[in-house]
Amino acid sequence: MRFINRQSGSGGRGTEREESSVAAAVAEGRADAGFGLRADAMRFRLDFVPLSLERYFLAFPRAIARAESMQRLLAILRSVDFARQVGLLPGYDAAASGKREPLEAALNWIERSRRRLGRPAGKRDVAITKGDPVLTRP
Repeated sequence: MRFINRQSGSGGRGTEREESSVAAAVAEGRADAGFGLRADAMRFRLDFVPLSLERYFLAFPRAIARAESMQRLLAILRSVDFARQVGLLPGYDAAASGKREPLEAALNWIERSRRRLGRPAGKRDVAITKGDPVLTRP
């Protein structure tokens, strides 16, 4: 099994050039598997095995929360059109887009994950890794 990692610093979020992407390497036979996104797997007609879900948050200082520019951005993020457009992308869901959450509530998945893994709750020594799904050739 030849496993390929993403290039260091790529972030795997559309910053890679197509010929150097993990999905391209798997599709071209330079690797048998690697971590990647559903959208890339579909573009290259690869099998896709989801390993985890990731949530993304927009963080900003309270001082700009009421600024006109921030209010416009939040209105876009809450719009039906935005959710519809994001929903067209394979593997993405914007159903909760624009919803405000306290930081503690947004990050409570760390504690739930620790409990599922049998680790004591309350410790903050969790290493958060990018849990992208695996891309494989059919």
